Amino acid sequence: MTNRIGSYVISECLNHLRAEDNEALYEAAIKWCLDLAIDHEGSIAVIRVINTIQGLQRYRLLNILSENAVFLSQDPEGNYVIQKVMSLNIPLFTQKVCRLLIGHYETISLQKGGSHIVEKCLDTEWKSWIIESFLSNTNTLLHVAKDEFGNYVIQKALKVTKKSGSPLYHKLLSRLKPHLSILQSGYGRNVFNLITGGQSLKKV
Repeated sequence: MTNRIGSYVISECLNHLRAEDNEALYEAAIKWCLDLAIDHEGSIAVIRVINTIQGLQRYRLLNILSENAVFLSQDPEGNYVIQKVMSLNIPLFTQKVCRLLIGHYETISLQKGGSHIVEKCLDTEWKSWIIESFLSNTNTLLHVAKDEFGNYVIQKALKVTKKSGSPLYHKLLSRLKPHLSILQSGYGRNVFNLITGGQSLKKV
């Protein structure tokens, strides 16, 4: 599964053999899923396995992956696997990922792959956990808002809370608005434009 050609053979087995015929492959994938998830070819193989594995084996695999969300979310390859788990929209595992990432949202938001995971978390019913984490420290919120990848996370947070009519939208605004001047430049400009509608601040 970590070899490009070998991984193709495994893929053919998954696509054309019956689930019972692939049981040994599934067991191997479950056993080695964390090692596979942080390997380029291996992560692709794990995602293919997720697409076909069923029943208790599927539960076991997704449980291990979601239990290791903090580690995998910060890995260049592993983050794609967690994104896949999130995309399944299975409440049990989605909630687990969102819960385990509490305390790590700032760090993960500053990473290219990790920021996509945080955005996916913001699309769930547990989005308040993420937003409350940012609201707990204004400096952290601003740091993320000015970051190359983090600014997309804060934009997402503003959009989803505004759309849902959540009081958290106004809490975010109250924390960000006093600091609009430092968001006017760099990557923070994206957040600035979203809040102000693109209008520059008037000089006093």
